Amino acid sequence: MFWNWLFRWVVVGPIIRLFFRVHVEGMENLPSQGPFIIAAGPHRTEFESLILATYLRRHWLRFYAKEEYWEAHKLLGKLMTAIGLIPVPRSAKRALLAQIEKGVATLKAGNILAIYPEATRGYDEYMHRGYPGVAHISQKAGGVMIVPVGMIGMRKLNPPGKGLHPGRATIVIGKPIRPRFVLPHPDEHVRMETVLELFTTKSLVTKISMEIARLSTAEYLDEVLPVPGS
Repeated sequence: MFWNWLFRWVVVGPIIRLFFRVHVEGMENLPSQGPFIIAAGPHRTEFESLILATYLRRHWLRFYAKEEYWEAHKLLGKLMTAIGLIPVPRSAKRALLAQIEKGVATLKAGNILAIYPEATRGYDEYMHRGYPGVAHISQKAGGVMIVPVGMIGMRKLNPPGKGLHPGRATIVIGKPIRPRFVLPHPDEHVRMETVLELFTTKSLVTKISMEIARLSTAEYLDEVLPVPGS
């Protein structure tokens, strides 16, 4: 916790806030404490995690990162662990299993897990349908709430292949989704739009993705992004 505080408030946070002015809407929608999941998108740059961690600084967010960083640089790996990053394999199948297992453990410890449902960066203007990992993690952690977050203008801060550019962006935090899960049921009286807000994992992922699209003003595309190694 000390290293996370030092990193966000003393080392990196002030620099990011100086050069990247980000307006945050809907902060009142964030629960005061974990466990819960932040589902953010559209995912367009590697820089977004730093922006979220800096501007949602009242909360300690845990993000996934490629385990290659730990393997290549031991000192960097120790720092990344200290500030709460979670290593996962790059291979799509192994990554999904690791994300679920480590994500559930993170939430059961009372922490906040930040996920990009699209799973990889996109280079178009759409918010794509997410992968089922976010729903599986919520379900296996006991149905923890999921907070959709839309990000606007992030690509301007970090255009593909052009480094970082000082500028402005917006984070819009939506109302929490508190899922209760059901298995697909053949009977007509079981509806996804009941007052109990019952979900299958597929219907929950779709709802999250569409809500992120609405918050970020991106057009929703009912297709997943291809993940490297899949």
